[in-house]
Amino acid sequence: MPIDLPETIRPLFVAAGWPAQVTAPEADIGPNGHPANDLLRAFNGLCVGHCGAGEECAAGDIEFRAKPGLHDEKVIVAMQRKLNTTLVCIGDVHHGHGALFVDSRGACYLMSQVHDAFWLQGNTFAVAAEGLLLGRKSQTQLL
Repeated sequence: MPIDLPETIRPLFVAAGWPAQVTAPEADIGPNGHPANDLLRAFNGLCVGHCGAGEECAAGDIEFRAKPGLHDEKVIVAMQRKLNTTLVCIGDVHHGHGALFVDSRGACYLMSQVHDAFWLQGNTFAVAAEGLLLGRKSQTQLL
């Protein structure tokens, strides 16, 4: 399934080498049909954006790569149960200070890798990526 990128962030993906620099993931890391698989097929290996001043808060980067080791983190297991979904990590954000997860419906969440925090970044990948790359505040902190 092709990923539709908003014009606000498409140039950041192109500057990162998209689509030519995408590397094929070794295997699907989410269940069959999970949106994370399509996202990694579209962007795996790219590091998009940079950390710095943003529109409302700090803008960040997204480094797309499978991180299945994070799927067993206590907070992820608890949030999957609480949200009744499967969360799959598709990469790091903010120079590895956070991890980006996608749920079964395509909503994106961030988990801090520095302190105990977990929040909804956007109901779609496009909204989440715009928020991260342009420095827009997320609306809902869950933990």
